[in-house]
Amino acid sequence: MAVDVQRKGYYFVIRSWSSDGKSRLIRWMYVDTWEELRREQQRLEVADQFVFVDSGDGPNVDEVYEKCATYGWQATKGSGETDFPWRVQTPVGVKIAYRPYKPAKVVQVGKRSCRLHLFSNLALKDALARIRRKGDHTYPEDCGDEYKRQMTSEHRTRSETGRPIWVQVGERANHLWDCEVIGLLPAMMARLIGRGKNKPTDEKTAVDKETPAPKD
Repeated sequence: MAVDVQRKGYYFVIRSWSSDGKSRLIRWMYVDTWEELRREQQRLEVADQFVFVDSGDGPNVDEVYEKCATYGWQATKGSGETDFPWRVQTPVGVKIAYRPYKPAKVVQVGKRSCRLHLFSNLALKDALARIRRKGDHTYPEDCGDEYKRQMTSEHRTRSETGRPIWVQVGERANHLWDCEVIGLLPAMMARLIGRGKNKPTDEKTAVDKETPAPKD
């Protein structure tokens, strides 16, 4: 379950993933309150650790951390970086590997805490566009025109300095697109998509230490 936080209200998508990196949309929705969001999560039986919520830099950031700490959700934040260095233990010693997300940071919220995941906007949006082109990121035909419209709300171009970027198409709402981008983060952590996907591993070793493996 991936959540895009607005000044008022919340968009979310819930997506089911298979071990071969294919996924299907279960539900998308807009709700007005945190309570409604929590109720939909529980009704559709999404485990707390698999709720990923955009924290951003806006006025709601402290509230997002507080809710994540209360419910055991994961906070996220997009970054302009392309990738991040990781120290990886190998049989011949430690090496530096690069991934499109950063090791989780612990954010203290009173006596509780939550984890904040920083990810590359460019890398995840490129990945989303790629798996959509392959037909591996599907949605039901009756999902509604609003979902389809928002999924074409950004396009890839280059900045004035030549750097590749994704930009919004006019004033078209892009909240569900943002949700689907956030939803790739746990799929990458679980090695369902991205570099090194589908290596023969058991469930316990299939993901990075910061999050348990999802069940199909």
